[in-house]
This record gives sequence, structure tokens and C-alpha cells, in this order.
Amino acid sequence: MLESNGLKVLNPFSHPRIIVSNFTYAEKVLQYAIHGFYESRFLRPSPRMIIHPLHKLEGGLTQVEHRIVIELAIGAGAREGFVYVGERINFQQNDFQSAKALSLENKESPLKIKLYS
Repeated sequence: MLESNGLKVLNPFSHPRIIVSNFTYAEKVLQYAIHGFYESRFLRPSPRMIIHPLHKLEGGLTQVEHRIVIELAIGAGAREGFVYVGERINFQQNDFQSAKALSLENKESPLKIKLYS
């Protein structure tokens, strides 16, 4: 965390052991990102969200980390979300449904996917 002129700058995703260090701030970051996509609209739709962690995956995600990530997506305003763990998703070849299918095919971990609608 950096402090300058009374302002604190922190990264809610920086922690040496777990994927999220500050849930409240991480949720606000995702809300801000969603708001940025739909800034010009009066009514904002609830998006479908793919959470694809790329770091701190040694040994897979714990059930707690999985739940944190899903709760972040729902709290940020997503109507549906899932956690995708695997190779980087190529969005030129895959959309939401095909990424969901890829995640279901990859059965390395029982905590790989959790859907909320």
C-alpha cells in the first residue's frame, strides 16, 4: 500500500498466498470496471462474467478462493459467472458458452466451475 498526500493506493488482489487480499475493495474494482463498459447507458445490463485467475494457482483454487471469486462477480453485478482455470481463453475463437464448455471438459479440479444464474 502506498500513501501520498492523504491518499492510500492499494491492490486488493495482491497477497502472497490467496487470490484476493481485500474483498470490499476488489468488489469495488470490478464494479468500476463494469460501470466503465456501460458508462453511456442509462440502464446497465447485468453481464455474464468469466473469472480467469492466471496467478497463484499452485495446487489449484481452494473452496474458499473459489467462493470469494464467485461472490466478487455477483457483488459486482454479474447475473451469471463461473471460474475458469486452465489455458488462457482465446476470445477470438471462444465466447461465453464455449469457454463454459471448455471449463466443463477440463476436469482437473472439482472446484473448477460454479454457476449462478
